[in-house]
Amino acid sequence: VYKRQVYFAGSDQIWNSVFKNGRDPAFYLDFAPVNATKASYAASFATASILDEYKNNIKLWLSKLDYISVRESSGIDIIKQLGINTVTQVLDPVFLLSKNKWEDMAENEIFSEPYIFLYDFDQNEYLGRLVKAVADKNNWKIYSYLHNPLADKCFEKYGPLTFLSLVKNAELVMSNSFHATAFSLIFEKDFWVINRKEKINTRMRDLLDLFDISNRLLRNNSEDLCSSIDYSEIRDKIAVEIRKSKDFINKVLECKK
Repeated sequence: VYKRQVYFAGSDQIWNSVFKNGRDPAFYLDFAPVNATKASYAASFATASILDEYKNNIKLWLSKLDYISVRESSGIDIIKQLGINTVTQVLDPVFLLSKNKWEDMAENEIFSEPYIFLYDFDQNEYLGRLVKAVADKNNWKIYSYLHNPLADKCFEKYGPLTFLSLVKNAELVMSNSFHATAFSLIFEKDFWVINRKEKINTRMRDLLDLFDISNRLLRNNSEDLCSSIDYSEIRDKIAVEIRKSKDFINKVLECKK
Protein backbone atom coordinates (compact mmCIF):
# COMPACT_ATOMS: atom_id res chain seq x y z
CA VAL A 1 0.00 0.00 0.00
CA TYR A 2 1.45 3.35 -1.00
CA LYS A 3 1.71 5.82 1.84
CA ARG A 4 2.37 9.47 1.26
CA GLN A 5 5.54 10.77 2.86
CA VAL A 6 5.18 13.67 5.29
CA TYR A 7 8.08 15.93 6.21
CA PHE A 8 8.00 18.37 9.12
CA ALA A 9 10.46 21.20 9.64
CA GLY A 10 10.65 22.56 13.15
CA SER A 11 10.75 23.94 15.59
CA ASP A 12 12.61 26.77 17.34
CA GLN A 13 14.81 29.23 15.44
CA ILE A 14 15.14 27.28 12.19
CA TRP A 15 14.18 30.34 10.09
CA ASN A 16 16.25 32.90 11.97
CA SER A 17 18.15 34.54 9.11
CA VAL A 18 20.57 36.15 11.56
CA PHE A 19 22.10 32.67 11.58
CA LYS A 20 23.10 30.50 8.61
CA ASN A 21 20.26 28.01 9.11
CA GLY A 22 17.66 30.69 8.35
CA ARG A 23 19.29 31.19 4.96
CA ASP A 24 19.65 27.49 4.20
CA PRO A 25 16.95 25.93 1.95
CA ALA A 26 17.31 22.61 3.82
CA PHE A 27 15.51 24.18 6.79
CA TYR A 28 12.58 24.87 4.47
CA LEU A 29 12.50 21.20 3.35
CA ASP A 30 14.00 21.93 -0.04
CA PHE A 31 15.47 18.41 -0.03
CA ALA A 32 12.11 16.63 0.34
CA PRO A 33 10.69 14.68 -2.62
CA VAL A 34 8.39 16.66 -4.90
CA ASN A 35 5.37 14.44 -4.16
CA ALA A 36 5.82 14.50 -0.36
CA THR A 37 3.70 16.57 2.00
CA LYS A 38 5.86 19.33 3.47
CA ALA A 39 4.98 21.26 6.61
CA SER A 40 6.56 23.37 9.29
CA TYR A 41 5.70 23.03 12.94
CA ALA A 42 6.29 25.95 15.32
CA ALA A 43 9.08 27.36 13.19
CA SER A 44 10.55 30.58 14.51
CA PHE A 45 12.16 33.57 12.83
CA ALA A 46 13.03 34.83 16.34
CA THR A 47 13.12 38.40 15.04
CA ALA A 48 10.43 40.92 14.12
CA SER A 49 11.63 41.21 10.50
CA ILE A 50 14.03 39.73 7.98
CA LEU A 51 16.55 41.63 5.88
CA ASP A 52 15.47 42.58 2.35
CA GLU A 53 18.36 40.62 0.84
CA TYR A 54 16.89 37.33 2.10
CA LYS A 55 13.21 37.95 1.40
CA ASN A 56 13.01 36.62 -2.17
CA ASN A 57 14.66 33.30 -1.35
CA ILE A 58 12.69 32.82 1.84
CA LYS A 59 9.42 33.58 0.04
CA LEU A 60 10.29 31.04 -2.65
CA TRP A 61 11.15 28.33 -0.12
CA LEU A 62 8.06 28.99 1.99
CA SER A 63 5.80 28.90 -1.07
CA LYS A 64 6.82 25.27 -1.66
CA LEU A 65 5.49 24.16 1.74
CA ASP A 66 2.01 22.63 1.84
CA TYR A 67 1.34 23.74 5.41
CA ILE A 68 3.02 26.47 7.42
CA SER A 69 2.85 26.95 11.16
CA VAL A 70 4.99 29.25 13.25
CA ARG A 71 5.51 29.72 16.94
CA GLU A 72 5.15 33.49 17.22
CA SER A 73 2.55 35.97 16.05
CA SER A 74 5.45 38.05 14.72
CA GLY A 75 6.26 35.11 12.43
CA ILE A 76 2.76 35.30 10.98
CA ASP A 77 3.35 38.99 10.24
CA ILE A 78 6.64 38.25 8.46
CA ILE A 79 5.08 35.56 6.27
CA LYS A 80 2.05 37.66 5.37
CA GLN A 81 4.35 40.54 4.44
CA LEU A 82 5.94 38.13 1.95
CA GLY A 83 2.52 37.64 0.35
CA ILE A 84 1.75 34.22 1.87
CA ASN A 85 -1.53 34.28 3.80
CA THR A 86 -2.11 30.67 4.87
CA VAL A 87 -0.19 30.31 8.11
CA THR A 88 -1.14 29.03 11.56
CA GLN A 89 0.25 29.91 14.97
CA VAL A 90 0.96 26.90 17.19
CA LEU A 91 2.71 26.26 20.48
CA ASP A 92 6.29 25.15 20.92
CA PRO A 93 6.26 21.32 21.06
CA VAL A 94 7.27 21.25 24.74
CA PHE A 95 3.66 22.23 25.50
CA LEU A 96 2.33 19.14 23.74
CA LEU A 97 3.56 16.90 26.55
CA SER A 98 1.60 17.09 29.80
CA LYS A 99 2.90 18.70 32.97
CA ASN A 100 2.83 15.28 34.65
CA LYS A 101 5.02 13.76 31.93
CA TRP A 102 7.60 16.52 32.29
CA GLU A 103 7.54 16.18 36.07
CA ASP A 104 8.18 12.45 35.74
CA MET A 105 11.20 13.14 33.53
CA ALA A 106 12.72 15.79 35.78
CA GLU A 107 15.56 14.40 37.85
CA ASN A 108 14.57 14.01 41.47
CA GLU A 109 17.21 16.42 42.65
CA ILE A 110 16.88 17.17 46.34
CA PHE A 111 17.47 20.88 46.77
CA SER A 112 17.64 21.40 50.52
CA GLU A 113 17.26 25.17 50.41
CA PRO A 114 14.90 27.54 48.56
CA TYR A 115 16.42 29.19 45.49
CA ILE A 116 15.88 31.46 42.51
CA PHE A 117 16.64 29.77 39.22
CA LEU A 118 18.64 32.18 37.07
CA TYR A 119 19.08 31.44 33.36
CA ASP A 120 20.93 34.40 31.87
CA PHE A 121 22.71 34.21 28.52
CA ASP A 122 24.13 37.74 28.79
CA GLN A 123 25.10 38.11 32.46
CA ASN A 124 22.81 41.11 32.28
CA GLU A 125 23.66 43.64 35.01
CA TYR A 126 20.06 44.75 35.49
CA LEU A 127 18.77 41.19 35.77
CA GLY A 128 21.63 40.32 38.12
CA ARG A 129 20.83 43.27 40.38
CA LEU A 130 17.18 42.25 40.61
CA VAL A 131 17.98 38.58 41.26
CA LYS A 132 20.41 39.51 44.03
CA ALA A 133 17.87 41.86 45.65
CA VAL A 134 15.09 39.25 45.63
CA ALA A 135 17.44 36.52 46.91
CA ASP A 136 18.68 38.69 49.77
CA LYS A 137 15.19 39.82 50.70
CA ASN A 138 13.85 36.25 50.90
CA ASN A 139 17.03 34.54 52.08
CA TRP A 140 17.03 32.38 48.93
CA LYS A 141 20.03 30.92 47.16
CA ILE A 142 20.76 31.65 43.50
CA TYR A 143 21.15 28.64 41.23
CA SER A 144 22.23 29.18 37.64
CA TYR A 145 22.23 26.83 34.67
CA LEU A 146 25.08 28.78 33.07
CA HIS A 147 28.24 30.06 34.72
CA ASN A 148 27.39 33.23 36.61
CA PRO A 149 29.45 34.89 39.37
CA LEU A 150 26.26 35.77 41.28
CA ALA A 151 25.23 32.14 41.66
CA ASP A 152 25.67 30.07 44.78
CA LYS A 153 25.80 27.04 42.49
CA CYS A 154 26.09 26.64 38.71
CA PHE A 155 24.86 23.64 36.75
CA GLU A 156 26.54 24.25 33.39
CA LYS A 157 27.89 20.69 33.23
CA TYR A 158 24.52 19.09 33.87
CA GLY A 159 21.98 17.86 31.33
CA PRO A 160 18.41 18.74 30.32
CA LEU A 161 16.76 16.65 33.05
CA THR A 162 18.52 18.73 35.69
CA PHE A 163 17.31 21.84 33.84
CA LEU A 164 13.74 20.57 34.20
CA SER A 165 14.30 19.90 37.88
CA LEU A 166 15.75 23.37 38.46
CA VAL A 167 12.66 25.01 36.96
CA LYS A 168 10.24 22.64 38.66
CA ASN A 169 11.64 23.17 42.17
CA ALA A 170 12.47 26.88 42.05
CA GLU A 171 10.75 29.48 44.20
CA LEU A 172 11.11 31.90 41.29
CA VAL A 173 12.53 31.71 37.75
CA MET A 174 14.30 34.75 36.28
CA SER A 175 15.67 34.46 32.77
CA ASN A 176 16.12 35.75 29.24
CA SER A 177 15.38 32.28 27.87
CA PHE A 178 12.38 31.18 25.82
CA HIS A 179 12.41 27.63 27.17
CA ALA A 180 12.91 28.72 30.77
CA THR A 181 9.77 30.79 30.22
CA ALA A 182 7.92 27.91 28.54
CA PHE A 183 8.72 25.42 31.29
CA SER A 184 7.87 27.98 33.96
CA LEU A 185 4.41 28.12 32.39
CA ILE A 186 4.18 24.33 32.18
CA PHE A 187 5.23 23.88 35.83
CA GLU A 188 3.09 26.89 36.84
CA LYS A 189 5.94 28.78 38.48
CA ASP A 190 6.31 32.43 39.29
CA PHE A 191 8.77 33.92 36.81
CA TRP A 192 10.11 37.09 35.24
CA VAL A 193 11.65 37.55 31.81
CA ILE A 194 14.08 40.13 30.47
CA ASN A 195 15.08 40.86 26.88
CA ARG A 196 18.40 39.55 25.61
CA LYS A 197 21.05 41.70 23.97
CA GLU A 198 20.63 39.75 20.73
CA LYS A 199 17.60 40.73 18.69
CA ILE A 200 15.81 37.43 19.21
CA ASN A 201 13.28 38.51 21.81
CA THR A 202 10.01 38.14 19.91
CA ARG A 203 9.94 34.52 21.09
CA MET A 204 9.46 35.44 24.75
CA ARG A 205 7.34 38.54 24.13
CA ASP A 206 4.88 36.78 21.83
CA LEU A 207 4.52 33.84 24.22
CA LEU A 208 3.69 36.17 27.10
CA ASP A 209 1.26 38.12 24.92
CA LEU A 210 -0.48 34.89 23.87
CA PHE A 211 -1.42 34.19 27.49
CA ASP A 212 -2.05 37.84 28.43
CA ILE A 213 0.85 38.08 30.87
CA SER A 214 3.07 40.57 29.06
CA ASN A 215 3.60 42.27 32.45
CA ARG A 216 6.05 39.47 33.30
CA LEU A 217 8.54 41.04 30.87
CA LEU A 218 10.81 43.30 32.91
CA ARG A 219 11.72 46.76 31.71
CA ASN A 220 14.46 48.93 33.14
CA ASN A 221 11.96 50.67 35.36
CA SER A 222 10.46 47.44 36.71
CA GLU A 223 11.38 47.02 40.34
CA ASP A 224 8.29 45.50 41.99
CA LEU A 225 8.78 41.75 41.82
CA CYS A 226 6.31 40.76 44.52
CA SER A 227 3.31 39.86 42.37
CA SER A 228 2.47 36.20 41.77
CA ILE A 229 0.91 34.64 38.69
CA ASP A 230 -2.68 33.43 38.84
CA TYR A 231 -2.69 30.29 36.71
CA SER A 232 -6.44 29.62 36.94
CA GLU A 233 -7.15 31.38 33.62
CA ILE A 234 -3.76 30.75 32.00
CA ARG A 235 -4.25 27.01 32.42
CA ASP A 236 -7.40 27.12 30.29
CA LYS A 237 -5.74 29.30 27.65
CA ILE A 238 -2.83 26.89 27.34
CA ALA A 239 -5.24 23.96 26.96
CA VAL A 240 -7.02 25.74 24.09
CA GLU A 241 -3.73 26.43 22.30
CA ILE A 242 -2.55 22.83 22.80
CA ARG A 243 -5.75 21.58 21.16
CA LYS A 244 -5.27 23.93 18.20
CA SER A 245 -1.66 22.82 17.84
CA LYS A 246 -2.54 19.14 17.83
CA ASP A 247 -5.35 19.80 15.35
CA PHE A 248 -2.81 21.37 13.00
CA ILE A 249 -0.56 18.30 13.19
CA ASN A 250 -3.51 15.99 12.53
CA LYS A 251 -4.56 18.10 9.54
CA VAL A 252 -1.08 17.74 8.04
CA LEU A 253 -0.95 13.99 8.65
CA GLU A 254 -4.40 13.59 7.09
CA CYS A 255 -3.39 15.89 4.21
CA LYS A 256 -6.43 18.10 4.71
CA LYS A 257 -6.49 21.65 3.46
